[in-house]
Amino acid sequence: MKRVASLSIAMASLLYGADTTLPGVTITDRAESGYSSEAASDLAASDAAIDMRRTTGKPQEITIRGLGREDLAITAEGAMTHGACPGRMDPPLSHLNAARIDQIETTKGPYNVRQLGAMGGGAEVKHKPLPDGRTLEAKAGVASFDRRDLEIYAGEGNERFGIAAAITHHESGVYKDGKGNPLTDAAANYQSGITGKKLYEKQAASIQAGFRAESFTTTIELDRIDTDHALFPTRRMDETMTETTQIAASFEGREGALEGLKVRLYQNSVDHVMDNHTFRTTADNMKTDAKGDSVVSGVLASKEFSAGDRHFELGAQMSKRTWDVARYWNDERGLRNNGQMIDTETTITGLYGVAHLPIKADCNLEIGVRVDSVKIEDSNANTTNMIEGAGLDYSASSNDTLFGAYLKRTQKLSDEWRFIAALGTAQRAVAPDEAYIQQANGPGTMPMGTQGNPDLNSPRNSQLDLSLEHKSADLSLSSTLFYAQLDEYVYEVGVDANNKTYTNIDATMMGLDLQAAYRLDEAITLKMMAAWQQGRKKSSENGSRNLAGMPPLRGGLHALYQADRWKASLELDASAKQSDVDTGVGETKLDSWQSVSLRGEFRIAKGWLLQAGIENLTDEHYALYNAYSPDPVNPSDPGSVLAEPGRTLYAALHYRY
Repeated sequence: MKRVASLSIAMASLLYGADTTLPGVTITDRAESGYSSEAASDLAASDAAIDMRRTTGKPQEITIRGLGREDLAITAEGAMTHGACPGRMDPPLSHLNAARIDQIETTKGPYNVRQLGAMGGGAEVKHKPLPDGRTLEAKAGVASFDRRDLEIYAGEGNERFGIAAAITHHESGVYKDGKGNPLTDAAANYQSGITGKKLYEKQAASIQAGFRAESFTTTIELDRIDTDHALFPTRRMDETMTETTQIAASFEGREGALEGLKVRLYQNSVDHVMDNHTFRTTADNMKTDAKGDSVVSGVLASKEFSAGDRHFELGAQMSKRTWDVARYWNDERGLRNNGQMIDTETTITGLYGVAHLPIKADCNLEIGVRVDSVKIEDSNANTTNMIEGAGLDYSASSNDTLFGAYLKRTQKLSDEWRFIAALGTAQRAVAPDEAYIQQANGPGTMPMGTQGNPDLNSPRNSQLDLSLEHKSADLSLSSTLFYAQLDEYVYEVGVDANNKTYTNIDATMMGLDLQAAYRLDEAITLKMMAAWQQGRKKSSENGSRNLAGMPPLRGGLHALYQADRWKASLELDASAKQSDVDTGVGETKLDSWQSVSLRGEFRIAKGWLLQAGIENLTDEHYALYNAYSPDPVNPSDPGSVLAEPGRTLYAALHYRY
C-alpha cells in the first residue's frame, strides 16, 4: 500500500526519478528527478490516485483516493506537521524546505499505525541524512509567468561529525490559463495592476548538525520557512505572511542494545496572517484581518528488533498542540476580535506495534495495532466567556480513545507474480476547527451564526485492498482494487442560506489503481498509470448522494527515451468528465481534458545537468480538480475551481558534487 515519490514540480510522470514499487525500471536519483520546486508540488506525478489540490498558484494540499485534509497524516521524520489557518491556506506540506527533502513516502488507506490520523493514508517526508564527506547540490530554474526557483544544499562530514545547510527561494508571477485568462480573474475585487505582481514568494533556510559515536548518532536541526505572501483568488482572503520555525533533536542507536532505537524531540511553530484588503479593493467598514498561531511540541520513540526471521517495532508518541485563531473586523466600532475559533490545546498520547511474520518461504504476514488518547481543551478562558456571554451553551473540551489495526498478507504466486490482501481500520480525532469554528453574522454582531460542533464523533475508515503485482525483466505491473466503509465521516452541510457547519455521516468508497512500465528496448520505456474512485453517502446531505472530493477516472501514458547523456519524454495525461459532484459544498461539474508535455535533459559534464521542457503543449484550458475547501467561516467564497496554467516553458540547471 506504499509508494515513494521523489520531489519535483515539473516531473509529470514516473519518468524522472519517482521511487515506486515498480521494480526493474525505477530511477531513484533525486538529482535527476525533474525541475524541483516547492514541497511535493507534483507528488501526484508518481500515482494517478494521488492529487495535489490547487487553491492558489502553488498546488500543495495532497489528497489520496479522494481523501485529504484531516483524513491524512502528513509528517516530517515522524513528526506531525500542522498549519495555523482553519481554512487550510497553509497546509502541512507548505511548511517545508524543499532543498532538505530526500523523498516522500505515501500510504494509501488505513495501513500506517505509526501515525495517528492516517485514516485515508498519508505522506511521510524524509530529510537528507547527515552528510558523510563533502556534498553540494544546487538547482536554479526559470519558467513562464515569471517563475523563479533556487535550491542550495551543502554539507561536510566525517566519521564523527557532520553539518549541512540548505536555502531555497521560490516565487512566481500570476499565471494565465489555456484561454489566456490571469489566475486572479477568479476574483473580481483584486486591485488594479495585481496581474503584474507576484502570485507568491517564499524562502527557507535550514541547518543540521550531528555527532556519530560508535553505537549511536545524534543530530539537531533548525528550519525557518517564510512565505511573504500568496494570493488565493477563490477565497475571500489572501495570505499576507506565514512564518514557520521548526526545531528538532534526534537520537538513533546503531549497535548493541541501542540498535534499532530512535528518539526524536521536536517543536513546530507557525504564525499565519491573512486579510482581504492588502491586495483587494475592500470598503473600510468591511476590512477583515485574521491571525492563526499553532505550536506543536512532541516526542517520538521507537525500537526495532528481530527474533529469528520475525521483525518487530514498538513505538510511542506524545504531543501537545496549542492553536489560537482570531478574526478582526475594522468597522465603525474599531478593531475587535469576533472569536473565529475557540483557542484550543490538543494533547495526544499514542502507542503502536508492528510485526512482520514470515509464515513460509512464499508467504508473509504483517500486523499493526495502534491506540491513542486524545484530549482537546479550551486554552483561553476569555474566549469561552465571550461565547457563554452571548447565551450559548458551549463545552470546549473532549476526551477520546482511538483504535486502529491492520492485517496484510503477501503471497508469492511465482517468481514473477505476487498477491497482496490487506484489511485495516483507523480512526482520527475530530479537529479543533471542525468542532469549534464559528462564523459571525456580520461585523460587530452577536451571537455567532455558526457555533461549531463540540459533540462530533471521531470518524473511522475500514478498508479492504486486493493487489496483484508482476515483475519481470521488461514488464512491471501493479493493480489494486479497494473498498472502504466510512463511519461518522466528518462532512460539511448547510445550516441555512448563509451558514454551514459539520456533521457526521456514513459513506462508502471503492476504486481501482493501475501502474505499469514496459521496456521496449535498452533505450525506450513506456509507462502507464490510471486511477478511478467513487464515493457515495448513505443519506442525501446537501441534496446529493455524491461524496465530495472524488476525482473522476484519470490516467497517463508516457514514453521515455534514454541515451548515454540525455533523456527525452513525451507525456499524455487525461481525465474523464467529473460529473458525480456535491454542489452543496461548492463543487461543479468539470469537463474532460487531455494535456501533452515534452521534457528533456542533457548531462553537460560530470555533476552538471540541464533540463528543459514544455508543459501543456497544446495550451489546454482545464481544471485538474474540484478544489473543495470546507470553510464554514466563508461559505460564499467566489468559487472553488482554479484552472491549471496554460502552455508553460521551463529550464533548470542542476549541479551536484
